[in-house]
This record gives sequence, C-alpha cells and structure tokens, in this order.
Amino acid sequence: MNHEKKQLKKYLIVGLGNPGKEFQDTPHNVGWVVISDIAGEQNITLEQTKPLFGEMAKFDKGKTEVILLLPTTYMNKSGLAVKSALKWWKVPLRNLLVVQDDSDLILGRLKIGYNQSAGGHKGVESIIQALKSQEFARLRLGIRPQSLPQGGKKHVKAEKFILRRLPDNWQKDIAKTAKEAAYYWLEEGLGKAMSKYNAKN
Repeated sequence: MNHEKKQLKKYLIVGLGNPGKEFQDTPHNVGWVVISDIAGEQNITLEQTKPLFGEMAKFDKGKTEVILLLPTTYMNKSGLAVKSALKWWKVPLRNLLVVQDDSDLILGRLKIGYNQSAGGHKGVESIIQALKSQEFARLRLGIRPQSLPQGGKKHVKAEKFILRRLPDNWQKDIAKTAKEAAYYWLEEGLGKAMSKYNAKN
C-alpha cells in the first residue's frame, strides 16, 4: 500500500484569501470558498498546519494525490504558505494551481492561465516573489460587477468592491464552475483545461 502511495502524482491547489470574519463572503476571498467546497465535497477537513502557514487537507483522485491549501497569512504574504507547502509535500511547480479573484474579469467569468504576471494581485505577487517564478497555473475568477466601468475616465478601482459582501447564491454558482475547472485541470491537464474554459468566456 505504501508503495502505491509513492507512485501517486502530487498536485497542490491553493485558494487565496484573507483570514478573519471581516473578509468572509467577500469577492477577495472567493479562492477560499472554492477550496472549502472541494474539501466538503471530498468529506475531508482543512486543518491548521502552523509550520506550513495554512490550513491543509488531502485526498486521492485516481492516480493523483491532491493537497488543498488555504494560506492563513494575509493575502500579501501568501507566498510563504505556497513555498513551504510545495517543499513539504514535494510537489513540482508544474502541478500547482492557484485559485484567485480577478477584478478585471466580469463577475462569474473565469479563465485559466499559465506563466502570467500578477496583474496587480498582491497574493499572486507574493507567490511569484517567493517561488522566483511565475511558471504555474492560475484559475482566475471574475468578481467585477457588470455595472461597474472598467478602463477609461469612469474606471472603478478594485478596492471599491473587492470587500463587499456577496450573496450566497453567487458564491455557490461560481464555486461550482471553479470546482469543475479545477477537477478538469487535474484529470486532463493544463492545455485542455485552458481550451475548454477559456473558450467559454
């Protein structure tokens, strides 16, 4: 049995967010919602792991071992948690998926990217700095209300809406689609996941 475990490919899926009740149910914490939903679906419990700066859980899916991580540092120090988890579990960088909010995408849309700049996202910036690389996959979840202008003189900055409370039904809908995309990435790989989900947007 132990021999079989060693043969499993390891993947790390990270949901970005901030600890604290004041950040719950806000667009900036949508990454946490997705990871928590995956854990619930797999009937596993995310537990605080102090040496790794976050709450973690893991499950097997086919021939893969999937580690879930919620960094419990604040957003701008997410890199500490991601770097330590990759090292602890010996997960190759190509098998990392970061789930994040994206204030440039319209609410409800998602895109899967790879080897991209942080785009102003403090959590992603921290990860890139800690890993000294941006060569990892990201699942970007749109949080910009369609009514708020983007670009030009009437542009509404992200800080105006990223900490607003979100209705439960929206969270459930976006988490459902994001979970499907994460599972598809695990099973079919980055290229197919990008083709399928980016085309939908």
